[in-house]
Amino acid sequence: TVPFTQIEPGKKTIDLAALLPADSKNRKLTFEYTNNPAWLMIQSLPSVGKPSDDDAISQAASYYANSIGKHILDQNPKAKTAFQLWQQETDSETSLMSSLEKNQELKDLMLNETPWVMDADRESEQKQRLADFFDENTMQQRLESATTKLKKLQRSDGSWSWWPEMPGSFYMTVAISEMLVRLNCLTDKQSATESMLKGAFRFMGNEIVEDLGGTSEFAPCVLITTDAM
Repeated sequence: TVPFTQIEPGKKTIDLAALLPADSKNRKLTFEYTNNPAWLMIQSLPSVGKPSDDDAISQAASYYANSIGKHILDQNPKAKTAFQLWQQETDSETSLMSSLEKNQELKDLMLNETPWVMDADRESEQKQRLADFFDENTMQQRLESATTKLKKLQRSDGSWSWWPEMPGSFYMTVAISEMLVRLNCLTDKQSATESMLKGAFRFMGNEIVEDLGGTSEFAPCVLITTDAM
């Protein structure tokens, strides 16, 4: 993948040599353009927001993605309406279908035998996943599930364990705390994770003091701000 941006008039040269090995025989490049990069982020939310495992990172990522999704719906009523209309469409041609599938001329050319049919199927599937992801009821269920599982994975000392029954991990606690604090900065403050973050910050502060020798002279070095919590 070679991402790039073009925000001003002019030409930009992109070196694609690394994407095409000299000895490769079957070559294919996919160029994706958007005048709204945020849309690329939105398209990735369903994959992150529906975790396949119960580990702490997956649950934190699920909470993060679904909270972002909920924030998008709250801040953009038109987007909320659009996703609802997608789900309600029943005609033979719907918004969830790819542009390629809607092209009658291509259908007459046996669309199902062209090399692009798989791309068309993926586009339709992606739209369907977005419509499902932005369903408010299921989104709230995923948020509640992720919150419950994160609470169960947090030890009494404030640390998070990777999996249930495993000991708390400083690395895991830092990673999850960073994710949740970033979420608070991007959206409204998340009351559901406030107490968990306080416990995590307490654990991390104690761990740092211990690593520095446990003496009071190092205490000022481990001051942790809670403004974003």
